[in-house]
Amino acid sequence: MTRALPLRPFCRNCPDRSPWLRPNKLDSGQHFPEVSGNPAITRPGTTLTAAKIRKIAQDYTAAWNSKSPEAVASFYAEDGEIVINRGAPWTGRARVAEMAAGFYADVPDLTLTRDDIRHSGTHALYVWTFTGHDAASGNPLNSRGWEEWDLDPDLKVKASRGWFDADDYARQAAGD
Repeated sequence: MTRALPLRPFCRNCPDRSPWLRPNKLDSGQHFPEVSGNPAITRPGTTLTAAKIRKIAQDYTAAWNSKSPEAVASFYAEDGEIVINRGAPWTGRARVAEMAAGFYADVPDLTLTRDDIRHSGTHALYVWTFTGHDAASGNPLNSRGWEEWDLDPDLKVKASRGWFDADDYARQAAGD
């Protein structure tokens, strides 16, 4: 008799019962390949490996730190999009470049660090911190957030959902 997996599967073998890790089979105790040491993703049609996703994340971080909106946009598919905090989508590379240019205008000395990268198949979670100074007030900023990426077969971002605490950012910019 086969039992259905729970909606939020977790790894029974991990002390924190992490939802990021889950058994291949309900009772097998085996982890997905990228967790057990084999970085190859076994979903049909994908060639994404743990090393490739780390390289994408490293290069994406460098693109942000280059202060080039076009460099940031180059990581997106031609029709890729980003939505930040459930706002309006920035669709297409030109619009993604406009979004990045807006951040550079608001935080001219923006420095981005990658805090973590996780993935499953062609979905990735990129966790970041940016620091810099607000262009209007000169106040220091330290903001943490993340992007959830869906990657296309060319390993370009097809869709990104970005999140950060906008209220905290506004308080820091105002000097509160």
